[in-house]
Amino acid sequence: MIWDETVIDAKDSLSFNAIYEKCLAVIDGKRREGKGVLLDIRIDNLDSGQTDVIEKVASGELLELLQEAEKDEESFVWVHRLEFTENIAVDRAELIKQSDFFEELFNSIDQYDDLKDSLSSLFQHSQARRHLGLLSESGKEQLVEDAERILLQLLLKN
Repeated sequence: MIWDETVIDAKDSLSFNAIYEKCLAVIDGKRREGKGVLLDIRIDNLDSGQTDVIEKVASGELLELLQEAEKDEESFVWVHRLEFTENIAVDRAELIKQSDFFEELFNSIDQYDDLKDSLSSLFQHSQARRHLGLLSESGKEQLVEDAERILLQLLLKN
C-alpha cells in the first residue's frame, strides 16, 4: 500500500467536468501495477464565482465519483481525502473602505520586514535546516504574498 498526495491547479478549469478530468489524469499517473495507492488530493485556485463547482466538490460528489471509478480496479488509486481552496479576487481599496481592520492589516503587511525572526525557528531546527535553502529577496516577497493570500481567503470565506 502506498500513501501519496498531490495538488491540482484548477485555475484554468472552467467546469466541473474539467476538474473531474484533471483528477482522473492525476489518478492514472499515480497508478502502480499490482499495488494499491491511497491518494490525498488538494485542488487549488477554484474560482469562487463557480458556485456550482464548489458545491459539488464541497458536498463530496467529486470524491464519490472518483472512488466509484476505482471500485473494480486491481491496481487501485483510492482518493481518501479531497480538499480545495478558492481563488478569491480581492480588491484592497474596496476592503479598506469596508473596514478599518483591513486598512490596518494591509498596512502591517506592506511594512512587514521581520521575516527573518519569523522563520528563525525553522532555520535553527537541525532537521528542517537540512531541507531549507537561503531565501532570495524574491522568495521572501513571494512568501509574504502567499501568506497574505491565504489569510484573506480564510477571512473572506463565508
